[in-house]
Amino acid sequence: MAKPRTLAANDHALAAEPFDALAAPHADAVTRTADGRALLTAVKEARPEVVILEASSPFGSSLDAVRQINQFDPSIAVVVISLREDDRTAAETFHRRGSAHLLERSTSGELLAAIHHAMTHVANGDASASRLTSRQRDVLRLLAEGKSMKEIGRILNVAPRTVAFHKYRMMEQLKIETSAGLIRFAVHQHLV
Repeated sequence: MAKPRTLAANDHALAAEPFDALAAPHADAVTRTADGRALLTAVKEARPEVVILEASSPFGSSLDAVRQINQFDPSIAVVVISLREDDRTAAETFHRRGSAHLLERSTSGELLAAIHHAMTHVANGDASASRLTSRQRDVLRLLAEGKSMKEIGRILNVAPRTVAFHKYRMMEQLKIETSAGLIRFAVHQHLV
């Protein structure tokens, strides 16, 4: 895979140098912006293939930025990095056509895999929702709507551990490793 032109939107100067060192062998012409207003201008000027967007305050609503970038050029892959483990944020990222959602504590390998996934636009190959049971589809749809396992349990009138069983069984069946990946699958399969 050719090195993608990458724009990193990160407001932490301390994180920029290690990010540049990590990205340099894997990305071409890494540019950076730390100002939310400058983000769309930088996207228009740099014409990146990938935008790595930190979900934090200087970018206003990062999810709005995902939508705006997608409206400007839907071929730009947007990887959102979030501080909080929040299925609602992951679900909203994919609803607004973000390409990947990672937690800030993710490893460098996970970031590179997300960039690779975003560039190839692969949604788990031949994985298909038709292999899921109706209960699994219900759980998946509610997860993709941003509901917690406890909330899903109340809605479906089952114990949260039953919801967890269905969630992890789907991940195993579909060969998906993260909750965000499962939500991305639901959005790509138009289950929400």
